[in-house]
Amino acid sequence: MTSMTFGIFGENPEKRQQIAAAIAKKDTVEDITLYQTVFSGKIISVIEPTKYPEKVQVAVYAAYLSDYCILVADALTSSLGELIVILDALQKKDGCIITDFDLKPLIKGTSFENYPIFPTFDEAKEHILGYVPLNRNSETIFASVDHSFEVKGVGSILLGFLHSGKIKIHDKLLTFPSGKELEVRSIQMHDADVKETNAGDRFGLAIKLLTSKDVERGDLLVSSNHQIKTSKELSVQISLSKFLKESLKPDEQIHALHFFQNAPCRWNGGEAKGNSQAVGTLAMEKPFSVNTNYPVLLARLDAKGLRVIGIAKLQ
Repeated sequence: MTSMTFGIFGENPEKRQQIAAAIAKKDTVEDITLYQTVFSGKIISVIEPTKYPEKVQVAVYAAYLSDYCILVADALTSSLGELIVILDALQKKDGCIITDFDLKPLIKGTSFENYPIFPTFDEAKEHILGYVPLNRNSETIFASVDHSFEVKGVGSILLGFLHSGKIKIHDKLLTFPSGKELEVRSIQMHDADVKETNAGDRFGLAIKLLTSKDVERGDLLVSSNHQIKTSKELSVQISLSKFLKESLKPDEQIHALHFFQNAPCRWNGGEAKGNSQAVGTLAMEKPFSVNTNYPVLLARLDAKGLRVIGIAKLQ
């Protein structure tokens, strides 16, 4: 079956949760809430960034994971602008907008300016559930981990999302940033044992060679033919949002976000203003891993205005 992940973005938590519950059944509840269902031969996961707008990083996590984005716009607010910046930065081209006011001027020129717009979720639901992701066939395994723990009688368990490739029992994978190897002992989906998991799936892996203490939330799982860069100092080109008012200063501490990774870093480069690019390095406190096919989002987590300020791509 085809698997896909819907992300629900908006300022109002109650509306996000109502839409999520109308699509799937609530499962894991933490800083993001996961809903799951099977519909018309498709396995659907719904990500609701529960702690947003208090914590902008959870909206970033959800955006990285989403194949299809549902943007709920109730009013022209700073939070709406911030969500537009996040989705545009990650080039989220599949999705829709639910709003009863004209949002076209605000999204013009973004990666999702052609999202269909619906006045209510009821009118959007058929379109949403009819979504089918593009062919994601790839021999390269790439997954992100969001939970690791021990189960008595079973062993070490990892939960996460498979973004490309196919994981099978007995596969050996590298985990980053440690670079250590693990072996897949068994696979579960929807509390049932399966022999393999495909791109788009939410998985549970029982592993050997490593334990849950060796793998943390934010770690990346890849096959040997990966495109992962791991370092405490990343050479990057940054592109800052046109909505950024306060320029990025040399030696300023910001945060780097990449899938479930969230790490403080310092900008070693010249002063950079909004709607500009600059070359420099991001100095981390510990090794940080990047899949070079995806950008790193840069954020000022405690800022009062726009918190996601731009992206960084490895040089």
